[in-house]
Amino acid sequence: VLAAKKGSFLEAQSYENHRDTKPRKVRGRETLSQPARELRRGKVAHLYRKGWKRSEIAEHLNLTPDRVSKIYRQYLDRQEVTK
Repeated sequence: VLAAKKGSFLEAQSYENHRDTKPRKVRGRETLSQPARELRRGKVAHLYRKGWKRSEIAEHLNLTPDRVSKIYRQYLDRQEVTK
C-alpha cells in the first residue's frame, strides 16, 4: 500500500514538473517574445504614420483590425511613459 501511494505521488510530481516545461499557448497562437512584440509595435506605428488604414495594416501584418488598434494604443502609452 505504501509503495502504491509513493508511486502515485511520484507520478503526480513528474506531471507537475512536465506541465511547467510545456510551451504556453494563448488561444491557439504562439506567444511572441518581448523584442518581437516591441518590433511589431514599431511596425504598426510606422505604417500608421505613413497614412495606412487600420485594415491595410492588419492585412499586411496578418492581424485583426482590433489587434492593430490595441497594439497602436500600447505604442502610444509607451511613448507617454518615456517622455
